[in-house]
Amino acid sequence: MSGPEDPQLHRGEIGPERIPSREEILSLLRSRCGDIEVAKERSDERGIYLLEAQGMDKKSGELTLYTYQRKGNFQGPNATDVTVIEAVYFGTDGVPCGGDTIAEIDSETNEWVDK
Repeated sequence: MSGPEDPQLHRGEIGPERIPSREEILSLLRSRCGDIEVAKERSDERGIYLLEAQGMDKKSGELTLYTYQRKGNFQGPNATDVTVIEAVYFGTDGVPCGGDTIAEIDSETNEWVDK
C-alpha cells in the first residue's frame, strides 16, 4: 500500500502518478499533427520525462514543435508541476509566433484533458 514515504508519490498526491508510454505520447501528437519527427527524447528509470517532436499542424498548417514533459524536476530547465503537452508554432520565416498548452494529465483522474 502506498504511503507518504512511497517514492512513486509526489507531495500532495493521493495515488501514484500515471506515466504515459512512448506510444501513448506519440499517438497524442500524431492526432494533432499527423507525421512527426522526434527531435529529442530523455528518460529515466520511470520512463520518458521529455520528448520533443515536430511536424506540420493539421489545423494551422504551420510548422509546430510539440513538447511532452512529465511532472517533476529534471536536469536543466526541465521542471513542471503537471504532466503536459505544449505546442510552439513557427511562421513561414521559421520564427516562433505563438504557443499553447494542448493537453495535461488531470492529477485526480490520471487521464489526458485537452486544453
